[in-house]
Amino acid sequence: MFPDGTKYIGSFRKNKFHGWGALVSPRRGTCFGFFKKGKMVEKKCLEKTPKHRKVSLPLLR
Repeated sequence: MFPDGTKYIGSFRKNKFHGWGALVSPRRGTCFGFFKKGKMVEKKCLEKTPKHRKVSLPLLR
């Protein structure tokens, strides 16, 4: 876990992030990707939805 609360979930190689994994941040959301020697080389990030944002759904009748 990092000081800002971000967590890494995935594989390690020689104590570095390596292979498929995810960085999960309480503030910024989640990034999934492929890590090589501790660095993310491919990624897809999902932004965190702000708590104040309301989602409206259509009413079913």
